[in-house]
Amino acid sequence: MEISTNIQLTTKPGLGGEVIELLKSILPDTRAYDGNLAQYIVSDVEDSDKIEGFGRWESKEKFKAYFQWRIDTGFMEKLGEYLAAEPVVRVHKVEGVY
Repeated sequence: MEISTNIQLTTKPGLGGEVIELLKSILPDTRAYDGNLAQYIVSDVEDSDKIEGFGRWESKEKFKAYFQWRIDTGFMEKLGEYLAAEPVVRVHKVEGVY
């Protein structure tokens, strides 16, 4: 079952730009990861310290494997140094792509 993911990040004040660059540096590996169908990041037009990542995955299992890989490689710990709050991760079943 195809899923979409949404990861919501709130950075410490003024660090949004740095986090965007950090995410840009890892997204080629994310995009190449088994099961990833699409990936993009956005920032709030009024608060650049609020960032969201959106993805499409072949299955929840493949996304979970990817997310665990990011934990195991230390990326999530590194990302946490920039954040003012815990990331919010949401997973949804894709009902259709139009």
